[in-house]
Amino acid sequence: MDKVLRQRAVTALIFVSIVVATLLSGKLGTTIFLALVLMLTTYEISKMSVKKGVIARFSATVNLFILVLCMYTIKGEVYFYISLSAILLHLVFSYFVFKSKISELTFSTKYLWLAYPLLAFLSFIPILQSIDKANFLLLILLLLIWVCDTAAYLVGRKLGKRKLFERVSPKKTWEGAYGSLIFTPLLAMLVPLIFVDVFDLTSIDWAIIGVGVAILGTMGDLYQSQIKRIFEVKDSGKIMPGHGGIWDRFDSFVFLLPFYSFFILLIEKN
Repeated sequence: MDKVLRQRAVTALIFVSIVVATLLSGKLGTTIFLALVLMLTTYEISKMSVKKGVIARFSATVNLFILVLCMYTIKGEVYFYISLSAILLHLVFSYFVFKSKISELTFSTKYLWLAYPLLAFLSFIPILQSIDKANFLLLILLLLIWVCDTAAYLVGRKLGKRKLFERVSPKKTWEGAYGSLIFTPLLAMLVPLIFVDVFDLTSIDWAIIGVGVAILGTMGDLYQSQIKRIFEVKDSGKIMPGHGGIWDRFDSFVFLLPFYSFFILLIEKN
């Protein structure tokens, strides 16, 4: 193993250990996790698009303040509509990104970019407020994303021939995408067997979530790759040696979170 691969492996191991330990510590650890990821993601996105560190730091501080304020002052059905708003905003941004409408995207990132990560994280607050094991829901989402990425990589490396979206991510293949679409829901169906009597969601519910993770997780990864290409940067940041920035590690998570939250809230309402 060469020096770069060894550095990436060590960083990944430390990163995963810290994330898992933080989420397993309970609601306080989960709140801190969400706050840190939101703040650092906002900072990286803002700095990448606006090119000014002062604005990026201000944006990160504003988003963190709004998240904490909403967490302790707002309760109820309003978050259901916040989830819907986050989903719509994600889809609107996706249109601009994948169509490479650079002028419109630049305008959006300067004036609306604060809302992209913020709404995604706000969508999970009612779950954190009302479900005792909400930290496990976040951990499961991250595990499914890692399963999705691993399956896509391994299947794509072994069988991959047809490019999925070559101008955005040359290494991704259709075969890898199909691999993640098969293995992610299959493993997701095991969640009720592992977390017995913790959640009301059935194996079918988790299979649906698994399919969503496979599709939207891949879309979130491509979405971030295209944004970096538009702004001509290799990584969103440099906080993690060998892995880039926080948004590089949580691109699929940020994209998926409002969809995941909306689905869980929908089931809870019924």
